[in-house]
Amino acid sequence: MLAYLLEGDSEKQVADRLGLSHATTHQYVTGLYRHFGVGSRAQLMAYVLKRIGRGQWSVESTFP
Repeated sequence: MLAYLLEGDSEKQVADRLGLSHATTHQYVTGLYRHFGVGSRAQLMAYVLKRIGRGQWSVESTFP
């Protein structure tokens, strides 16, 4: 889901790609924002880019 959001998909597009309801997708997105301590998609993107720049980003290390 995170990858789709970072590719620019809307929550509705993510829901359709994953076969989830829009409400469930919104809950997951809200959970991602909480997990990363951000309040918007722009802040999420900035956080991820900062981590990639430091060579520490991986989905596996973020979600054990």
